[in-house]
Amino acid sequence: MYYAGKFYEVFKKDLCDWVWNNKKLLRKITPHNLKYLFEFHANRGLSIDLRRFEPEYYLEVFYPPEIKKASIDEFVRKACVVIAQNLQRDGRTDLTLTITVRHMVSEQSHWKTFLIDENFNGKLLWPLTKNRKIGITTSTIYLSLMTLNDFNALNKDESAAAAIHGKFVDIRYEDNFKVALYSHPEFYVEVFYEGKNNQIVRCRAFTSATQLAAYIHLT
Repeated sequence: MYYAGKFYEVFKKDLCDWVWNNKKLLRKITPHNLKYLFEFHANRGLSIDLRRFEPEYYLEVFYPPEIKKASIDEFVRKACVVIAQNLQRDGRTDLTLTITVRHMVSEQSHWKTFLIDENFNGKLLWPLTKNRKIGITTSTIYLSLMTLNDFNALNKDESAAAAIHGKFVDIRYEDNFKVALYSHPEFYVEVFYEGKNNQIVRCRAFTSATQLAAYIHLT
């Protein structure tokens, strides 16, 4: 498997061209907003900001997200098809990519993780599991609505993925660990990275303000 960072610019162009040349999306988004519809991040993957569409179209097709889930999933599916075509064109084999779909402020943002490879079926999106190497995770985590108990119920991989989708606050060091703090609407999460390999070893979520003392820098 290869890292896709150097292909992100090409992916974004292809995705923007797909939207702009789609007759069904004609006059549904301005050239300015199209520039920000798709954003790639080296660590967080692809972000799709559906709010960039014209308000009337957004409200008709994508909002509210809990009701318009089928339309949102269909848009994501088609975006994956475009990316898969790009991989085939460049002779690449596979790509693991987390896609975050964003909505209005204080509304739900959800993410799912894909593995797109030579066996990718653009018609169906299957769970990404240890036994099935293709598709999309079945679970959707609604970050803006997640409580501390919800977070603590996640397994190690899920909690790590959810934690870094919060707002980065600061970094401190504890023993041999680098500890990054992320802010979520209902709680904070500390992500512990093993120093040598920079691998996430555990996450610790909390709500108490007293635990923020370690991140207060006195000058």
